[in-house]
Amino acid sequence: SLGYFLWEYISIHDGELSFAIYWWYRPPVKEADVEIIEMTYELLAESSHWHKDDDRECSGDIENNQWSLFCALKHSSIEVAGEYNHHNTAIQTTRFIIDEVIPNHGFAHTLMDYNNAPSTRHEDILQVLELSKKRIEQELSETTR
Repeated sequence: SLGYFLWEYISIHDGELSFAIYWWYRPPVKEADVEIIEMTYELLAESSHWHKDDDRECSGDIENNQWSLFCALKHSSIEVAGEYNHHNTAIQTTRFIIDEVIPNHGFAHTLMDYNNAPSTRHEDILQVLELSKKRIEQELSETTR
């Protein structure tokens, strides 16, 4: 079973391609997703390495070793998986955990807006990553049975 589909719909009509991305798409879990979350956690483990000024431009984060949640996930994805995919399992799981922690939040950019929210503390960022890792590990254990 494929389980997940990237496209909500896709069609070709009169030589024109139309499609909509299924926003809630999340690929099946892999060991690399645990590694991405672990690396992200390591980057953000010290409060002095986290900042609340995410603009989704990550070059300054790398240069200063001060990370937003989004940029730490993006960097870790590239380091572990060799690429950045906006809907990879580690990133999507983290978004879904934030959605569960703060239902109906109304964030336009979940990771950036959660990171920058006045109420978000460093401990909250680490907790979201811990919950993401647990979710991914649970799903891995269920698929390897």
